[in-house]
Amino acid sequence: MPIPRPCSAYCRRFAALIAVPAIALMVGCSAPDDTEAPPNGQGGAEEIDPEQAEAVEEVYRDVRGIYIDAMSGEHDLEDLRPELEERAAGQALDSLVADVERFQEVGQVFEGEPEISTEVTALTMDTDPPAATLEDCWDDSNWRPVDAETGEPVPTPDKPERRVIKVRAEQDDSDAWVLTEWRPEEGRTC
Repeated sequence: MPIPRPCSAYCRRFAALIAVPAIALMVGCSAPDDTEAPPNGQGGAEEIDPEQAEAVEEVYRDVRGIYIDAMSGEHDLEDLRPELEERAAGQALDSLVADVERFQEVGQVFEGEPEISTEVTALTMDTDPPAATLEDCWDDSNWRPVDAETGEPVPTPDKPERRVIKVRAEQDDSDAWVLTEWRPEEGRTC
């Protein structure tokens, strides 16, 4: 019977090359999606309250309007910030502000207006805080970046004009809905 030989340095490197990506893949695929509303605990789909869904969509439309006003250069972000902070917090607020600032830094504004097509896909009032998930089919076909000084169109990367924006909203202590996550799903079209 042959004597087992210890794994060489080459063998250990080869094993690490296989094991590390496999572990990372398992961890990445099992990470929870924070934009999903918490499950209702009943094992089935919870019926979405149409009044609460409309309230979530209204807050989303308000935030979207503030964002578009800032991106179009119609209003200064700092003037809009108090109104935005009433309706968005956490990652959603940070993401929206960073996006506006990124375009301002390169001297670009947007002309036109993106199309909106929203749906509340999950909503539960049984969690603390109550939470909802909304998806918007964001259509950029009528919304283009231009140079803020010249008004000339700015070349854009070749990407689909329609993409999904996934939003999480939570109800605050005053029962108002606040957007807490705003995640464009760039690889997902609608």
